[in-house]
Amino acid sequence: MTENHRETIRAFIAVHLPGKLLDRVAELRAALEPHQGRARIKWVRPGNMHITLKFLGEIATASVEPLGRALRKELGAVRPFDIELAGCGSFPPRGRPRVLWVGVREGAERLKELAERVEDACAGLGFARESRPFRAHLTLARVKDSRGIERLTRAMEQQAGFVAGRCRCDVVYLIKSELRPEGPRYTVLDTVALEG
Repeated sequence: MTENHRETIRAFIAVHLPGKLLDRVAELRAALEPHQGRARIKWVRPGNMHITLKFLGEIATASVEPLGRALRKELGAVRPFDIELAGCGSFPPRGRPRVLWVGVREGAERLKELAERVEDACAGLGFARESRPFRAHLTLARVKDSRGIERLTRAMEQQAGFVAGRCRCDVVYLIKSELRPEGPRYTVLDTVALEG
């Protein structure tokens, strides 16, 4: 076995968003942060925000090239489409929140179809299919300790009408994620244009 087959990286497949939308999401975060209270929240840096289509976890570096080919084959005929980031909430919808998110109003169904095609491409290479249903969203923060989060939850409810804006979804990215104390560092490994 070559060295390349033994090396692994942490990876995922996602859609990036333009800076103007991320600036609006940063404004939402700034409005919510003062309501954090005692809750321990890990806010996602705006530059790291994206819409995840599939989290792959640890993969062999040797699988990066075949993944890119499989994604191009499966996604190449998909037509670009518009998405609108709007609304905010938390997962799970009931009980103690674990993830704070910004939703996708327009284009959510198309993103779901795109995620299904990504699943098909990855399954063809032996990757396990995701067991949970796909929900298009942008992760705003992860809740580490939800004690005292009620103030933040109420503030999010007041922001239910939040609209970040619209953008074109025309590229899918295969991304390497390196976990670091200061937060993850992402590196684009491959890009797949939607050219249908």
